[in-house]
Amino acid sequence: MGTGELTGLLLILGGIVLVAIIIGTYLGRVSGSGLTELFMSTQARFRKPQPVYSTPRALVKQRQYKEAVEAYQEILKEHKEDPTALFELALLYDEKLRDYDNALDCYSRAEQTAPDKDTLVGSLNRKADIYVRLHHYDYAIFELKKVIRKYPDSKAARWTQEKIDLCIRQGGRDA
Repeated sequence: MGTGELTGLLLILGGIVLVAIIIGTYLGRVSGSGLTELFMSTQARFRKPQPVYSTPRALVKQRQYKEAVEAYQEILKEHKEDPTALFELALLYDEKLRDYDNALDCYSRAEQTAPDKDTLVGSLNRKADIYVRLHHYDYAIFELKKVIRKYPDSKAARWTQEKIDLCIRQGGRDA
């Protein structure tokens, strides 16, 4: 194939691509969808946008706790059971606001939707810590035993057993 034939072939291919783009743009305008959607997979088109945690995290750093709670609640309106938002909101209620009822509720919801071991174990341990602060050692033991049942041969289980032993020494019962 000579140089002239190759150049002609490239021009034809370029023309075909240009026509495809023009037709795709036209179809996108007519159907109400954009050109890029023609090439996106169905899964990518229907994927939910991920929540943005930077706003509430920045508000916590600025000690604007009420506003941070509102920002997390806004995330949870759209992503109802987002474990990260729930866990971070629980931490805010727990550590900064000392609102243990709301903290326990958020930790429980994070526990139910936990995508991984760390979130689950973290939620259970934080719930147990609140119960210890409130001198409800039996409740703390109940939460800690969930870790042992779920991950019996893990480091988390061994560490959790030590926390259970401390609760028993404080007056809790190992049921």
